[in-house]
Amino acid sequence: MVKHSSHSRTMEFVQKLRPIDNAFFPVLGQDPGVMEEILRVILNDNTLTVEKVIAEYTLPNLPGRGVRLDSFCETGDGHRINVEVQKADDDDHIRRCRYNAAGMTWKEAEKGTRFKDLPDVCVVYITEHDFLHGGRTVYHVDKILRENGSLIDDGSSVIYVNTAINDGSAISDLMRCFLQKTVNDPRFPRLSERVHQYKNTEKGAAEMCEELERYIDEITEEMQTKVVQLQASNSEKDRALFENSKIISEKNRTISENSKIISEKNKAITEKDKEIARLNELVASLSKGDSRPANS
Repeated sequence: MVKHSSHSRTMEFVQKLRPIDNAFFPVLGQDPGVMEEILRVILNDNTLTVEKVIAEYTLPNLPGRGVRLDSFCETGDGHRINVEVQKADDDDHIRRCRYNAAGMTWKEAEKGTRFKDLPDVCVVYITEHDFLHGGRTVYHVDKILRENGSLIDDGSSVIYVNTAINDGSAISDLMRCFLQKTVNDPRFPRLSERVHQYKNTEKGAAEMCEELERYIDEITEEMQTKVVQLQASNSEKDRALFENSKIISEKNRTISENSKIISEKNKAITEKDKEIARLNELVASLSKGDSRPANS
């Protein structure tokens, strides 16, 4: 009974998912047909073919921060394309794309590879917000020579696409599908089919349940890691505060001791001033005595 109830809640959650959601896109992104359909529209290339797809691909052997790509595609002409979906609007999207593209290049550059043999890499970055604020559905980033405006092709490119702007193009129509819980558009048959399958067939539902369990486990692990990092950071801050408090306490003690010394010196000066005043009075008194007439 409990298991049935849990499954029902999971399926209720699945019915609410949209292609742009983090828990759903990686499932869709593992289908070469879906990715081919999406990329043909965004890249405006009806001849494009996707030969291989790896969903949620963690790039191996990278130094520093790791890179996990939502959907890593290899096309028939040898291009490497990362299709990334991002709902949040609290990150530096541009630098994120730069990092992903660099990671893809690093991954493809085997030892001894000549630079001219590096494959072309492209990041297609889909967001729920028009974070560039240009009022367009799609933005193509080009590298240019500032002095004369000539384009430079270094084999890497970035395309920003958003679901917020509807410009009446095929791309914006595709983006509308990314916001829908039910997709049924004859222009995008593979995407429509897969969304229906995962939400309305027994096999698809089983795959979605499995994917959600894995997704929840990953989120839980990430949260636990962040908690540990936060605790470590707080411990470090506590140690720093403790050390600072010791330094401040030592400085306060030094100030207090100096204040005592100054107070003692001031007291001694006051006593000396009093002694000088008494001597001045005595001198003044003697002077008056000496100034009296001799016969008086």
